[in-house]
Amino acid sequence: MSRRGQYAGSNQSPWSKPTHDTEIEKNENSTVENIKAKKQAQNLPSRPNYGKGVPIMLWTNYVAMSVGNLSLHRYNVTISPESSVRMHIQVIKLFLQLTSMVQYMWGIIADSRSILLSQKKIELPNDSCKIVYRAEDEVQPRMNAKHYTITVKFERILSISNLQDYADSPDISTIDNIKNDIVQALNILFSHYADTTNSLTTSGSRKTFPVSTSVGNYDLSGGLEVMMGYFTSVRWIISRFLLNINVCRATFYKPKRLVELIKEYREVDGFHLKLALFLKGLRVRVDHLHKASKNDQFASIIRTTWGLPTERDGEKLEHRPEVPGFGAAPKEVKFWMESKGSYISVYDYFDEKYRIKSESDFVTNVGSSDKPTYLVPDVCTVLPGQVARTKLTLQQSQRMIDFCTGGPSKDIRNIQETGLASVGLRGNNRTLLPTRRSPPESNYCSCSYFRSPKNFLSQKTPLLSIDKRSWDLRQVHFMKTPGMGRWACVILEESDQENPFTESKDRKDLGAAFKHAVTNVGIRYTEPVNLGVHSTVTARGVEDIKRFFKTAIAHKLNWLLLILPRTMPAVIYNSIKKVGDLDSGFGITTICIDGDKLYEAKSPAQYLANVSMKLNLKLGRNNQFVKFQEFSSLNFGKTMIVGIDVTHPSLSSDKNAPSIAAMVATVDSSMGQWPAVIQRQTRARQEMVSKLSDILKSRLELWNKANKAYPENIIVYRDGVSEGQYNAIVFSRKRAKASRPIKPDRRVPSNPGPGTVVDRGVTEARYWDFYLQSHYAIKGTARPIHYFVVYDEIFGQMENTVSELEGLTQGLCYMFGRATMPVSVFTPAYYADIACERARCYLDGLFDNPGQWQAMAVDQSKIPSNLGIKLHANIRDTMFYI
Repeated sequence: MSRRGQYAGSNQSPWSKPTHDTEIEKNENSTVENIKAKKQAQNLPSRPNYGKGVPIMLWTNYVAMSVGNLSLHRYNVTISPESSVRMHIQVIKLFLQLTSMVQYMWGIIADSRSILLSQKKIELPNDSCKIVYRAEDEVQPRMNAKHYTITVKFERILSISNLQDYADSPDISTIDNIKNDIVQALNILFSHYADTTNSLTTSGSRKTFPVSTSVGNYDLSGGLEVMMGYFTSVRWIISRFLLNINVCRATFYKPKRLVELIKEYREVDGFHLKLALFLKGLRVRVDHLHKASKNDQFASIIRTTWGLPTERDGEKLEHRPEVPGFGAAPKEVKFWMESKGSYISVYDYFDEKYRIKSESDFVTNVGSSDKPTYLVPDVCTVLPGQVARTKLTLQQSQRMIDFCTGGPSKDIRNIQETGLASVGLRGNNRTLLPTRRSPPESNYCSCSYFRSPKNFLSQKTPLLSIDKRSWDLRQVHFMKTPGMGRWACVILEESDQENPFTESKDRKDLGAAFKHAVTNVGIRYTEPVNLGVHSTVTARGVEDIKRFFKTAIAHKLNWLLLILPRTMPAVIYNSIKKVGDLDSGFGITTICIDGDKLYEAKSPAQYLANVSMKLNLKLGRNNQFVKFQEFSSLNFGKTMIVGIDVTHPSLSSDKNAPSIAAMVATVDSSMGQWPAVIQRQTRARQEMVSKLSDILKSRLELWNKANKAYPENIIVYRDGVSEGQYNAIVFSRKRAKASRPIKPDRRVPSNPGPGTVVDRGVTEARYWDFYLQSHYAIKGTARPIHYFVVYDEIFGQMENTVSELEGLTQGLCYMFGRATMPVSVFTPAYYADIACERARCYLDGLFDNPGQWQAMAVDQSKIPSNLGIKLHANIRDTMFYI
């Protein structure tokens, strides 16, 4: 077990002995009191006070920094003509390599986009200069190299000393702008270090990964590996800078010969179309081209893969390539060879000119569809440090989870041993030399403990706790249960593989087990309707699915229990949900079960108990409720709780793929039912919800229908919002801080217990925010959620303002109807996130789009990009998404 100040299983303290910083606490208290006394106007609600509870000390992954009176000159950078992001970044690098910029080398940083920061004022003959482009692997520009004009204009001086007025200034909005600019500059500083260090690579703006060694990497199979890196974020808290350093993981392509990478991928998925998507955008080093140079060596050239050959390649060329089919082999793909005046196969070309006999069955295009350039994978090597945006298989996802659950002690050790150096706090980071920083040790904060609420399945039956982590469903009934209505069970098969429950005996055993599971929780069981020949269906496509849905309609069924084989393609599952849920379908609720998983389960009863929880919710009833009255004075009969989330298309999605917004809301005081509304956003990657008033109105009408009155209070929880968007969002949460108790709960070493609230040390004193860890981590590090209040007309009027909000939020984490334990993410946002995922099923033809190879793909029942998402009236006001 962990003891005070020690790693689990170690006698070495990771950091110094913790001390309570009374000066910081004094500053926090005085800031809150000053705001109350002066009644300073601000856009966001001020902190009413700090929470009170059992005090606990935590280690946190924040490093206190002292940067003195650092001043930075900020410049705006523009480049013309416009170019790709990669070329834009390279132009800025070439600019910084100019002779006139050498004197500023160690005092200049850039975000590789539009911001340049320098400790000295940059003296140039004029604001603009010409850059002759050369690629990162080129020593000299090409003969026909493109010319760019880069313009650098001075904007303002950012002075750290200006922030010293932050605590006393009455003009909060102005000081906030200064604070945000300087925090942004310091974030750029840490990103710049990673961008300019060969042994590091970045993903996004603040994630850094060491790539100089494969030690610690984890094989995911299929040509992928997971790497551990570090996320950094600078915050200004009570007159000091804190750098948050957190462990993160990401999936990368393995740096190896492309022919070997393809072989590994083919062992996981043999579908040509998916291989093309897997390879698209991959950067490779081409090793076969011979260039004249001083030492007459082979030169490496970097290229980006477009994908596999298609029949449409080079349609406008005079001598277009000959490609007999999508993904054709090297001996089949031919191109026009001008010196011969005839066509030659890719295989023969490399054999004759380079004496390379390809071992691969594939050709890769490193040009484009209009102007293809074909290579055999044998001459390509995948460059290291490339994040894979591909969708993981179930097996890869499980391996990823296994790698990411090392626990807080391991995370702390990784941060201390490699993380601090990776982000530039240790080692040769010359951009930090002019600044001062405290020793790279952890920051400590105090917190309070909020007791767990009581959960009930009925008014008189509290849920039985198992070691205070979860509750037991054995021999207890749900809060509200219905009859099962008319239903049927359908066994789905693939054409070449049977479902494990195809045999009549196995089907009979499944029926008996399912009956026991639903009656055990109080659902009134009715025998399923026999669909005859449609009780077992070979699902080859959408028409097969529609056929048994038509039979279900003929039998007037309310819902279907579908047993799927594990290998069933995702397109079949998506089609089931579209045919069942959408207005264009049949309006029949569906519950899908992984037949193989159930068949192999060590405890089938537990698996089916979880299914019964989903069934009860989908049939419109409640599983459990929390006695909020024990810690909240809110009248929940007059208070509607709302959750909002937005999901965005991935890099591999169709260019017309939209962002999807989802809203869920309670319909009565029990808070057991959360019907959802989903809609397309007006623009892709738009975080702000379009037509918010319209979808909120639909939730208000549902409340009015159930209660014969509209709610007096509306509390909105919004997920996935950055700090710059707080002014436009009602509530937000985000995962940010990992913490480790100095006196850990012995049942879960190193993780704080559920109900831990942190509102000091690493939070804003002026504004109302807090961290809440509501759950026990099943594996790994428990990550608290950061809550930030941006509008309040409810809690500020209460006597125990802080406790009311924290208690409500903690209680909501116990209301997730699909789990027998508190969840880490509050229920409204969790449900909204699941609803967004269901919308991705409806629009799978856009979100899981094979791009230019769509014509070669199987029919995915793609929904046209101009259509909305209209749910069938039968399921519109239910929890269809569970």
